[in-house]
Amino acid sequence: MLFEIRQKLQKVAAMAIIGLLVLAFASWGITDYVSGLSQTNVAKVDGTNITLQAFSRAQQIQEQRYRNTLGENYQPGLLDDPVLKMALVQQLIDDHLQISDAQESGYRVSNEELSKRITALEVFQGSDGFDRNLYKNLLRQQGLSISQFEQDLAESIIAGQVRSAITNGPIITDQELEQLLKLQGEQRDLKFLLLNRENYLSQAQATDEQIEAYYREHLDRFQKPEQVRIEWLELVLDDYAEQVEIEDSTLRKLYENQQEEYRKPERRRASHLLVTVDEQQDEAAALAKITSLKAEIDAGKPFAEVARNHSEDPGSSKNGGDLGLFGRDVMDPAFEKVAFSLATGEVSEPVRSAFGYHLILVTEVETEQVVPFAEVKDEISLRYRREQAQADFFSATEELQNIVYEVPDSLQEAADHFNLKIQESQLFARFGGPGITGISAIIEQAFSDEVLHEGLNSSVVTLNDSRAVALRVIEHQPQASRPLAEVADSIRDIVLEQQASELVQAEGKKLLVSLNHGEELPELADASATWQTREGITRRQPGLPPQLLADVFRQPVSEGQPDYHGLSLENGDYVVYAVTKLHEEVVTATDDDRNRLREELQRLRGDISYIGYLKGLRDNADIKLYPENLE
Repeated sequence: MLFEIRQKLQKVAAMAIIGLLVLAFASWGITDYVSGLSQTNVAKVDGTNITLQAFSRAQQIQEQRYRNTLGENYQPGLLDDPVLKMALVQQLIDDHLQISDAQESGYRVSNEELSKRITALEVFQGSDGFDRNLYKNLLRQQGLSISQFEQDLAESIIAGQVRSAITNGPIITDQELEQLLKLQGEQRDLKFLLLNRENYLSQAQATDEQIEAYYREHLDRFQKPEQVRIEWLELVLDDYAEQVEIEDSTLRKLYENQQEEYRKPERRRASHLLVTVDEQQDEAAALAKITSLKAEIDAGKPFAEVARNHSEDPGSSKNGGDLGLFGRDVMDPAFEKVAFSLATGEVSEPVRSAFGYHLILVTEVETEQVVPFAEVKDEISLRYRREQAQADFFSATEELQNIVYEVPDSLQEAADHFNLKIQESQLFARFGGPGITGISAIIEQAFSDEVLHEGLNSSVVTLNDSRAVALRVIEHQPQASRPLAEVADSIRDIVLEQQASELVQAEGKKLLVSLNHGEELPELADASATWQTREGITRRQPGLPPQLLADVFRQPVSEGQPDYHGLSLENGDYVVYAVTKLHEEVVTATDDDRNRLREELQRLRGDISYIGYLKGLRDNADIKLYPENLE
């Protein structure tokens, strides 16, 4: 499905990985779909399981985003709504289908691109730029291996490539643009009366019986999820590595033997100008055009100016054709061969690639370099000491497993044997919590029958071959309904607001009938409600609710006595209005206005195309849902 789209791409830009760090530090990624430890599944897609652990990890990410956004207004259990849970499952299904289809269609991320993304992330920056030790330590602290993190990131980039390929494709014609400009330029005169729900609250009453009835009818909204609190012991490989001594001469020898690992390959920055070869422009026409453009550049016209005005690569033309820095195995092979043969400031002859003809200008060359020994000495030392400590660490891990098995009702003996401190967590649910309680293997052990219900120590959990954890549950809170007394005040507010909305709607509809029968405006409970007028309003008129504007411009306009319409607003207010005049269309858009509108339309159509693409994947997939496992 993606192959034809991919063939037409001039340049695929990987999307910004929104929430990437949240994703990484929550220890969740696409790979959890297949490799999650839990045997409980929430869905199956073409034979591949989407596990409860993968769902829980994604839910934890969602919860953290809501916490960050809502702050003190966040309510625990907000995401426990069955509808929201199933929506998240559907998102995981879409992610899996998209990644699978992209990989089958040949999408890939080069090691160069992956390295570029990682080394640019702010969280991994030290005083002198990217800090390799900081990178490894942050991942290790969250139980992530480098390979797992990089695989998750690569799949995220691929997902972005797919979306870019689809959403950047739609073309908006000038005729379509003019039609929309006319609609946007349309103006109307409006007469309206707003009934404020707040002014009807005094008439509303919430009895204890109504509050209790609402509570019982919506009991699922007032649930506390099952939670546990654990204590744990942890063996850490680096603690054993610190005991290993190494001479500088040995480190120097290791560095010399591993110099290829610390070699930074050559990178080049180039600008290009593309003339495509496609159904609208054949080979001969494209070659003639780019030859003519090359002549303009040779005559002294700036490359960036020619590229900006004539390049058919929409991704780079606005930047004068600049492609940024890139290494080998990133660009089209024919393009790359020429780009890496040019001198700085030299413009190539026309180059034929899979996309058409290019002119290439090399603007910068980063020569191949070897990272100095001083910069990687600590890294080499840590790696060596870890390798030397592996045997002692794994021996200690086996010994820890034996102790927690032989003394299954306490961690104290193991703590005394290894001189370790027993640590305790906060309460957390099956979707995890902060720190170690957000790691899928830890969550699974904590909620296993042996640990949760039989009160036994867990088996030792090995994380990334560098941490070994044994745990036990010290507190268990089953799922339970919040007491009515605890939520009565919030329910009272809900009941009062519902009643006020019903009262304002009833009066608004009664008023609407009277006006359309030619009767006078009756006395209203909302004494502040008076007729207001607005002349020449537009579809984006400031100061009026968007919901009202959308309805106003949806109505036909009568030449005689205006018709009155009623509308319940999202905030519970009710508005009665009439469109009294339709102004002739006046199009006064500037070129900038037209360009902005064209971009908005392209984004909208691109989003629609993307939704259609996902629907096509779903229609051809074998999908099974297990909603009972979300309860």
